[in-house]
Amino acid sequence: MHNMPAETYFCVLQRLQEEAQWLLVVEYVRALMQKRLVCRSAEERSQLAQQMVQDDQQFREIFHGLVRRIWLCHSTEKFIYALEFFTVS
Repeated sequence: MHNMPAETYFCVLQRLQEEAQWLLVVEYVRALMQKRLVCRSAEERSQLAQQMVQDDQQFREIFHGLVRRIWLCHSTEKFIYALEFFTVS
């Protein structure tokens, strides 16, 4: 991976992140479908919906954090490459 151009490395990381998000959604829905969700009242439906919204928020925070770290890594690689280029010239 060290010989891989920064752009390619970034694309690979981005693709891995997309795959991880997709698998997370699939497994989350699969787990929901395996359970028998019975809500006997509006209150129970509201609680279930709120839990799903909280799960969504948590997943978004996790993946937005990953995207920020990937972008930072990519930007750092570009900076180091530029620094090396100008140092050699």
